[in-house]
Amino acid sequence: MVYEDCLNTRYGGLSHWLQDGFLVTSEPTQTTASNFKPCAQNDFLATLDDPVNAIEKNSGVKLLDNRDEDEWRGISSSPYGVDFAPRKGRIPEAHWIEWYKFMDTSQQIPHFKSGEEIRTLCTQAELNANDDIIIYYFKGARASNTYIALKMAGFNKIRNYYGSWNEWSRHPELPIDEEILAPI
Repeated sequence: MVYEDCLNTRYGGLSHWLQDGFLVTSEPTQTTASNFKPCAQNDFLATLDDPVNAIEKNSGVKLLDNRDEDEWRGISSSPYGVDFAPRKGRIPEAHWIEWYKFMDTSQQIPHFKSGEEIRTLCTQAELNANDDIIIYYFKGARASNTYIALKMAGFNKIRNYYGSWNEWSRHPELPIDEEILAPI
């Protein structure tokens, strides 16, 4: 199966995989040793410098915060505890959509919403398919979920800031919006 096929199938675990007609096997996979040389893929991975430059240079890059509401509002610093990270708040000028808003939870196993639903959700947050977007969460893992959702919806200029809030909050020289926001 190729990447494009993955984007056109429903997501939702093994049961949906089988329901959509994809194959599985219990046979062991034969592998061949090789020399792997890692190479950073800057077209989908953002480092600390990327959101810093987006803010300082007013480059038009948009930041998408995927954290839970209490983190976005500035009540909690992380999903691991209210004061786990040294600072609370958000990266200035970030847009916000909680990561799970991209998921359809109407069935037993959640799966991604349709491309149209994802684009509508993003439009409400002032994000469009042609925008250059850096996604962040607490450590970037759940931002990976959003990365896939946005790719499925036709967004092409997206990167995951893997260091995310965990890294950003630990640099006191970096700006944050510390205002505690009202419940949404």
